[in-house]
Amino acid sequence: HNLARHVARDKDIGRYKVDVVCDAVTETYPQTPRSVGIAKSILEIDDPSVSASLKSATLIVDATTTLEVPRDLSQRDDICRSGSAFLTPSGRSCILLLEDTARTIRLDSLEAQYYGAILESAWGELHLVGHIGHLFVGGGCRDVTTTLSGEDVQLHAAILAKQLRLLEAQPNAQIRIWTADSTSGAVVLANVPVYSSTTTTCSRWK
Repeated sequence: HNLARHVARDKDIGRYKVDVVCDAVTETYPQTPRSVGIAKSILEIDDPSVSASLKSATLIVDATTTLEVPRDLSQRDDICRSGSAFLTPSGRSCILLLEDTARTIRLDSLEAQYYGAILESAWGELHLVGHIGHLFVGGGCRDVTTTLSGEDVQLHAAILAKQLRLLEAQPNAQIRIWTADSTSGAVVLANVPVYSSTTTTCSRWK
């Protein structure tokens, strides 16, 4: 199933995905310093290599299918600005959540505002078409999966890569959704307004 997510070959079976991607980047851009891959979970914050990488980064982008990743990143005060990029179950839409540079509005708040926009917007009615219902994808390599067009994945990957680069230069938080028409190829942007968050503590609950 990972062939829909990044390019790999038969010779790469058994290797860590990060090593495969590092090799691909090096072969594509041989004049730049070699990329470094860490074959660990980003949630292993006690691991020295993970911790050092997070603390030295200038931007962290979560492209996993694990809900805990952006939520855990939101709770950390010792890391930089973070973003989350993902596709809808049908592969028709891609979403980018990006914190502001001061991290006053974090990914967990942006996630909640994104869900609210789905419920309140006209585009939200068909946004999650393709969801299997009581089954879900992304729980792991042995979990229930679905078939996505490689064309759709590459289209949205290109949009997210370029827009992330452009929006990183802006200081404000962002919630953006791009939806592609499978027949005409037209892509429509939904730019969701972002609101500040209020946090309070009650006993042990925040």
